[in-house]
Amino acid sequence: MPKRDCANATTAADHQRIADHFAQKAASYDAEAVWHERAALSYSSEAAPTYSGRSKHDPSAMIAHCRKLREQFVNSAIDARALEQAHRQLAASVGE
Repeated sequence: MPKRDCANATTAADHQRIADHFAQKAASYDAEAVWHERAALSYSSEAAPTYSGRSKHDPSAMIAHCRKLREQFVNSAIDARALEQAHRQLAASVGE
């Protein structure tokens, strides 16, 4: 969604379309957060990739990396939902 779409939104439909965009982004960020948490769990399991009985990567570093990404995606989803709500409120106020 280009910045100009947000800057030029004047109708309820414009704001609804922008709100829908942010709702989709939030869902995408949620899915990414879940994926990264699963990845972190996979590194903490015995199923982590190994070569000759030795871990391919430092599991604790990979777990921390995945959890940091999960946290960032969770925060991005929160921000996207806040923007969604703001545009839904703008749509309602423009429609009045």
